[in-house]
Formats: sequence, structure tokens, C-alpha cells
Amino acid sequence: MRYSQLEEIILECKPTSIIEIGTHHGHRAYNMCVAALEMTETLHYIGFDLWGDATPETDKREMNGKGAGSERKALEAMKLISLSYPGFTFELHKGDTRQSLHGKNLVADLVFLDGGHSVETIRGDYEAVKGSKVIVFDDYYLSGADTSKFGCNEVVKDLPHELLPKVDRFGELSVQMVKIEHKHRCTICGKFYSYGPKGHVTMPWCTECVEKPAPPNPYIVQNGILVRNTEVPYA
Repeated sequence: MRYSQLEEIILECKPTSIIEIGTHHGHRAYNMCVAALEMTETLHYIGFDLWGDATPETDKREMNGKGAGSERKALEAMKLISLSYPGFTFELHKGDTRQSLHGKNLVADLVFLDGGHSVETIRGDYEAVKGSKVIVFDDYYLSGADTSKFGCNEVVKDLPHELLPKVDRFGELSVQMVKIEHKHRCTICGKFYSYGPKGHVTMPWCTECVEKPAPPNPYIVQNGILVRNTEVPYA
């Protein structure tokens, strides 16, 4: 199955923080966290899911065919990890990510994005975590779905990305996963990014930070000597 590729990615990126959008019963959360904790002493996991807030309307909107996940089972999985790994911490957030996540700015070493399947929800989920180091999308559809409405195809098409090789097929539906990896970290905001301004990857700042006006320098040079700039108040 395509999900086996997650453990391979964890071996490569050795995360100390994981965000999963679409925790469901917590099965993949358990596997990802245990794999990561074999390589690190501390790990923080953040999971998002509708759980009991799912309705027939959200199932139709998000093309959800596997039914609602269990918050109780997810919590049990997290507590089970905590018993064996004292450096493990977690947060579980129940609700529609259009309300609980969109508009926020979360950063992690690894994000697995497998929540709602509508393009609108996936795009909003991605925007909330796009400063993370490695982002893995599920639900890249090769066939069997209208990709103008569902799946991550529209979201990743203009982004540098890697199609992971394993494909699962369910009748007419064929599904792959996509990986986006940001190799640089902004020294100002801490977000990860791939490209600096105008494509220069050597910049130590992300595009958002470099476009902000620089704060006034509290020091100036006078007669070759560095002195305090009296026009700038002390912090």
C-alpha cells in the first residue's frame, strides 16, 4: 500500500514534530510516531479530524467514503505511545479544519495531509502548514475522480513536488501520494522554504520575510566607530 512510503520518509527526515490532518482512528499516527521515536528521544504530534462532528453533508462535500474516525481510538493510540516513550507529547483537535486550522500558521518537521478531499479544504489545510519541512499529500488522483473538485492535484500542480511511486487502485479510482520538501529554514520566522526571492535558494530568509521592511538599525558607524543610534528607542 502507498502508506508504507510514510515510514521511508520518516527514516529520511527524522522528525521531532509531526502534524497529521485526518487522524481518523489513529492507526497511521501510531505507526509514524513509533517509527520516529526509534530515532529521537522527543516527538510532538498534532492531529486534526472531524471525528464525531462528521455529517452526511461533510461526507458528501469531502468525498469521504470510509466513514467517521473514532476520537476514542485515536486517544488510546496516543496514550499507548506515551507509556513506552516518555518523550512523546501530543495534541488532538476535533472539528472541521476549515474552522480549526485554516488561517493558522503551524510548522512541523513532517506533515501528513489526508483530511477532507475537496480542493478547497486541501488548499486551506496546505496554506496553514506550508512552512513545514516535509509535507506529504494523500489523494493525488490518476483516474476515477473529478480533480477540479477533489484531490490535491490542483493544489500541487504549480508547486515543486515529487510523485511517490506506489499506486493504490480501488475499481476506477487510482491514488498516489505527493511529497514536497523544503530544504532551507528562514532565520527570521523559522519556516522552511524551497526558494528565496526570485528563485535564489542561498537566501537565509523566506520570501515573506525578505519582503517585509527591515527594522531600523540600533547602531550606526561614526568616524569608523560603532555607536548607538539615538534616533532608535531602546527595546
